[in-house]
Parts: sequence; structure tokens; C-alpha cells
Amino acid sequence: MRTATVTGGMRLNGLRAGQLLDTDRLTAISTSVVAVGTPVDGQRAVVFQEKNQGFTATLAYEQATGRLIHYTLDTPLVFARSDIRLLR
Repeated sequence: MRTATVTGGMRLNGLRAGQLLDTDRLTAISTSVVAVGTPVDGQRAVVFQEKNQGFTATLAYEQATGRLIHYTLDTPLVFARSDIRLLR
């Protein structure tokens, strides 16, 4: 079995939905696992969310390779949303 990795060496195996990975005390940005094995753009993915009062970023990584496949940035204070799908 191959182990997928993300830059920085974070392993995607063993993560579970709802897991809080980090909270920065200075910026109040929290990083958590939203879903594991969920289909995103037709591929099984691990979905992370980073957020604080000013934004929410959702990042989906292909579970098999660790490749970033989808990125969404919501900034409710300025009523803006960016939705980026990365293709092969």
C-alpha cells in the first residue's frame, strides 16, 4: 500500500473527520479535518478546513497521491468566494 503525503511530510493516512490539527493563538486560525474518503471531483479525498473570523479555506487532497485537487476560500466580511478546481 502506498502512503500519500503532502508537502511538509504530513501523512494523509490515519486522519479522521472532525480531528482538530492545530489552533494558532495569535491569528485564531484553526485547522481541522472535515472529511476522509469523500468524493471530490470524482476522486476520493481528504478535506481540510482552515478558518478564523475573517475567512474559511477548504482544501481537498486526493487520498491516493496527496495532490491538491480543490481549494475554496470564503471571506464573508467582504462577501467574496474563490472556488478553484485543479485538473491533471
